[in-house]
Amino acid sequence: MSMDVGILIGLGGIIITILFFLYNRRDKEEKIIQGDEALIEIDDKLSKVKDTLENISITLDPNRLQKKPNQYEDAQLIVDEIIKKGGYKNAEDLLKIGNIEFSLSNYQKAIHYIEVAKLTIHDENKDSNKTIFSIALGNLGSIYYKQGYYEKALTNINQALEIDKNICSFQNEAIHFNKLGLIYSSKCDYDKAMECHNKSLEISEKHNYKDEKITSLHNIATNYYLKNNHQKALNIYENLLEIIPKEDSNSKASILSNIGSIKLDHGDITLAEQNMIEALQIYKSQNDKFGESTALNNLGA
Repeated sequence: MSMDVGILIGLGGIIITILFFLYNRRDKEEKIIQGDEALIEIDDKLSKVKDTLENISITLDPNRLQKKPNQYEDAQLIVDEIIKKGGYKNAEDLLKIGNIEFSLSNYQKAIHYIEVAKLTIHDENKDSNKTIFSIALGNLGSIYYKQGYYEKALTNINQALEIDKNICSFQNEAIHFNKLGLIYSSKCDYDKAMECHNKSLEISEKHNYKDEKITSLHNIATNYYLKNNHQKALNIYENLLEIIPKEDSNSKASILSNIGSIKLDHGDITLAEQNMIEALQIYKSQNDKFGESTALNNLGA
């Protein structure tokens, strides 16, 4: 009898040990999912999200965000699960998640993640946090601009610029002046738009910000085109083709398309078609459906 009791006690101890191990393991896994390191390699899918986020800038620039819908949709589903299970508290990654939602035209969800990112910044006196806060405001401005809410967009981006100037964040200042210029251009205030893009260009040239310099020149050329100064626009576009990096195919396609439009306006149909076909081929190679559709419409014109 005593032997049976001993066996039962021994088995009970083993069972308790196993249950304790499983509980600890489950607890550890839940902490991994819920903690600030939510995007570590829990499984292959989560690793894919991490890779996706690492390849996205925290600054929302609709013209430079790489369009990979399938990859973004996968990331979006997994990130949603992470947030449901306990939230995600890293401001920079939340801004990137907002960019993913923006790329999928989920503007309200994009705004939500950016607002949450702002709330996670507790020490607002640190310059690094001010920089992230400025970027968040600029990203909100980009979304409101895309939605056609120009006054909201101007308010957010002007607030971002105030922060940039206070902490001497020159690169963000250049980015935000370009964003302001796009809004004024959409409001048909081309002189104000040109003023903003020239300010961005001045900062970019002074500090050697190559990407923003290219963006500024591109925007200045577009404003010349909209003001019917086609020759100035054409000169800048053609110079841009010489200086943009080979890997920046998005910019190349956009510039070629714009050159094609100018050539078409001036009756150079053969040259216009050559430029537009080249742009179309780039859009197809990137699986950029919007760019492809725009290029096909241009060719149909």
